[in-house]
Amino acid sequence: MKAARPLPDHAVRHYVDTLATDTAALRAIFAFYRALDTTIAQNQQRTTRRLALPVLTIAGAAS
Repeated sequence: MKAARPLPDHAVRHYVDTLATDTAALRAIFAFYRALDTTIAQNQQRTTRRLALPVLTIAGAAS
């Protein structure tokens, strides 16, 4: 998947440098992917009932 607007090089460098030097950050980003199967199952289960609270959504042309 490609981003709507690529990140500037300095932002990519900062992100990569942080992951390369901080094991907690690296562990956290991998935890997101390790949890995907569980998250997908939870989201499918959540589609069976309506939310019990009001929700406001705002979206732009590129969202």
